[in-house]
Amino acid sequence: MSMNSQYLKDEFERREKNREAIYSGYIRNRKPGDSSHLSQDDDIVENLIKEETGKSSFTAVIITGISQTHIQYLRTDFLGWCRQIAHIYHYYIHGPRGNEEKTVGSCRPSSPFKNLDIEITLHDKGKAPKSLNLRDINDDMQTKYIRSSRDSFEFKAIVEGTGIVEGILRYHPFLYDRETFPSDYTGPK
Repeated sequence: MSMNSQYLKDEFERREKNREAIYSGYIRNRKPGDSSHLSQDDDIVENLIKEETGKSSFTAVIITGISQTHIQYLRTDFLGWCRQIAHIYHYYIHGPRGNEEKTVGSCRPSSPFKNLDIEITLHDKGKAPKSLNLRDINDDMQTKYIRSSRDSFEFKAIVEGTGIVEGILRYHPFLYDRETFPSDYTGPK
């Protein structure tokens, strides 16, 4: 998916004004590897589309036309915003138990979530692309919460007629007149 942000903003405002469905649009169906719909000057997207061939599944989101007010932040704090995305998608990446720290002798059961990889790549004209797999980030806030807890309680509740609710409560004690939650500082280190 490739969209220009100013176009989207203008289009959303036009749709809202005309009382049309705001979040609807055309989705192009094409075969994997088919880049015939692209203009000649879209090399990055064309190369990404070529990578689709032979993959059993894939999803790529391409964001272009980013507002000038956000470009500096994206360029200078790549790790910071990747860390924030890793926090948001934490349980999709690591599964229901989260990014637990492996200890000597611990054997974490295999998880179907190990097949889900989210890689962020920043293409900045004239520079080599920066890439980072969100699974490799170990200092997002969810990981910090999980790894700093002192104990946990797993539960499962069966709700008649509607299903099952499962969860893990994690305990962070109050020690030395302060909470033991990890710092929420996510800026550059």
